[in-house]
This record gives sequence, C-alpha cells and structure tokens, in this order.
Amino acid sequence: MRWGSLIVPVLLAIADALLVNGVTLGLELNVSLVAAAALLVRRKLPALVFLVTLPGILIGYVWFAPMIALYTVARLRPDRRLLGISALLLAAAHFIPWPVSDFEPTAYRENTLTLIDACVTSVGPIALGLLVRTRGELAARIEDLTRSRRHADELIAEQVLSTERARLAREMHDVVAHQVSLISLQAGAVQISAEDAKAREGARTIRELSVRTLDELRHMVGILRAAGGDHEELTPQPRLADLPRLIELSALDVDFETDSATQRPGHSEAVERAAFRIVQEALTNVRKHAPGRG
Repeated sequence: MRWGSLIVPVLLAIADALLVNGVTLGLELNVSLVAAAALLVRRKLPALVFLVTLPGILIGYVWFAPMIALYTVARLRPDRRLLGISALLLAAAHFIPWPVSDFEPTAYRENTLTLIDACVTSVGPIALGLLVRTRGELAARIEDLTRSRRHADELIAEQVLSTERARLAREMHDVVAHQVSLISLQAGAVQISAEDAKAREGARTIRELSVRTLDELRHMVGILRAAGGDHEELTPQPRLADLPRLIELSALDVDFETDSATQRPGHSEAVERAAFRIVQEALTNVRKHAPGRG
C-alpha cells in the first residue's frame, strides 16, 4: 500500500505528459517526464521536487505533477511562508504562457479565466495537503487521549482494589483476630481446669491451632496491606499493661489487682489480647446490666 501510494501518482503524471505532449521527444515532453520522475523522491525532498516540476507546467503544460508536488509540500512542510511562495510560483507558471511572447495583455477575458484557473490549481493542493495533515494529527491526538484514558481507568481500578484490600485487612485484623484470641484463651482455660486427660489434650490442640491461625492471619493481613499499597501500621493491639487505662476510662468503681504471674514477661500476644478483651467485655456488661446503670 505504501509503495502503491508512491508509484501511482508517478504513473498518472507520465500518462498526463504523454496525453498532452504526445510520444515524440522534445523539450515539452522531456520536462514533463522529468517532473513525473521527480515525484519518486517527493516525500524526502518535497520543496526541491516542487521546483523541478514547475517547468513541466510552464513548458510542457502538464498540471498533475506540480499539483501532487505542492500537495506533498503542504502535507509535510506546512510552513506558511513556504506555502505562500510555492502557491505564487505555481500560479505564475500556470498563468504565464510559453513562450512568454505569446502573452496578450488585451485578452482580458482569457487572461481572467486563466488567472482563476491558476489560483485554483495552486490553492487546491495546499488546502488538501493541510486537511490531510490536520486529520492525521487529530487521529494521533485521539489515540493519545484514548491511551491516557485507558491508563487512568487502570489506575482507578487499581486504587479501588487497593482500598478494598486495605478494608478487608482491617476487618480481618479487628474481627477475626479477636474471635480467634478468645477461642485460644478459652481453650487455655479448659486445658488448665479440665480433669479429663483427653479434654486437656483437645484443649491444648485447639489452643495451638488458634495461635497458629493468628500467626497465619497476621501474615495474610500483611500481604493484603502490602498489595493494597497501604503501608500504615495496623493499630497496636491491647496488652495487659493497658488494663489500668481501660478501667480508668470505664468510670466504674473497680478494684484492680495484679500478681507476680500476671506481671511476669513471656505471655504470648494472643493471650494478653484475649485477657484484655474479656475484661473489656466484662466492664461493658456491668455498664449495661448492673443495677443503677442505664
């Protein structure tokens, strides 16, 4: 297709030269064929090719090659000054007869028609070339806008997914971890208080699975938050050291006592969180259901 658009105008220009000047070699046919052949390099040297085609319309009376050359100049070199000079040159070459001595100043009607024809011949290719160039630039701009819009949509979709991942991570951390911590604490209590050996073994297994589940949950939450692009730390979970503050905020008359076992380090995070949640729930129940409390 690319070679076709390059060769076809050349063939049409040759046909134009032969139809106008015949097949007998002479000055008119020679300059016309040179103008047609020059069209082969019009895309690389549009301005020079246009100048080469001017003798074809001045001497050989062919119009196709100069118009194609001027169209190429307008499409590839849209400089206003260059286009203006080129239009004047083509109009002059079309208007002035060859030889120049054949010009008749008194033939007003013929000269006027020739001048109009010369103007159309020079302005038409420029207008068409600029139109094709503008359409190409517009198509490229639309393609850029479409690509930018597609990229923006992808970024929005990624942001929505990141937000959803972060929300899921928070919910898993706040809800599931708390429930699993309570299960672990209850299993630990059964393991200590149960008299049956099988019951204690089952409670121990449940507690180990709960602790393992908490570890896997923390790992999963970390992956979700990292994938979601949210690098903020999770809210610190409550520990036994936070109980005095919890009791103070409850505004209840509570006696808080600790022993050496409670203050001894080495308790797992799951156990301390579960103990804190139990005390928190107990204080909430007191506020809701104790006599004299609304």
